[in-house]
Amino acid sequence: MKSEWKVASNYFGGDKPFYQVYRKIDVDAKIDHSGNREYAKGVFADKVAAQAFADDLNAKAFYTVEIKPDLKKLQVVQCRGYRNNDRSPEEREEVNAFLAKYERWYNARPLGDHVPQLAQEAAAAV
Repeated sequence: MKSEWKVASNYFGGDKPFYQVYRKIDVDAKIDHSGNREYAKGVFADKVAAQAFADDLNAKAFYTVEIKPDLKKLQVVQCRGYRNNDRSPEEREEVNAFLAKYERWYNARPLGDHVPQLAQEAAAAV
């Protein structure tokens, strides 16, 4: 299970610290080290801005979607919320409605000549 987003400071060869937003990949790990960290985008020169970004990430609902590797048709395998949970049943309903709408759009879109080639490349990569 991953931790909440936090701010770390680092000195990149100078006197002034820079800040990065990170979270632990395994919260149960006894030692906090770089191999157990996932960093969010960018480096901040201002700690207040970095903390605001971390706070924003912690406030948002995160969902990951696994789809079958077929570029012609969208097939959702699973969709999990942050820490494998939904914050509420209403939020899950909203996510499911979005996925259904996106799937309808994706599967109804016109396919160009490039799609079969991309589908073959995606299948070969798996």
